[in-house]
Amino acid sequence: MKKTKKYSSYKSGLRIGDMVLYENHIFGKKFSKGYEETAIVLERSLLFEKDTSYGIKSFYEYKMLNLNQSVRRSQKHYYVKTQNMTIKNITTAK
Repeated sequence: MKKTKKYSSYKSGLRIGDMVLYENHIFGKKFSKGYEETAIVLERSLLFEKDTSYGIKSFYEYKMLNLNQSVRRSQKHYYVKTQNMTIKNITTAK
């Protein structure tokens, strides 16, 4: 039986095409509660990598396609950084 390796969004970031439910903290996690958004990842660019006690963590900037009607009504595409996200759920495009 072939063992499949689980994909780690912590280590490798979100994939292009993933539908993500997350909290967006505009002013940082320390200063704002954040609000829930649902979006699809269109593009990603690596900002930097950091060595942590859990291994190497990669930080990205994502170009997202907005799926929410009430939030950011005028913006269909926007950018968000890993540092400002708390991921709740990921639906992978496979």
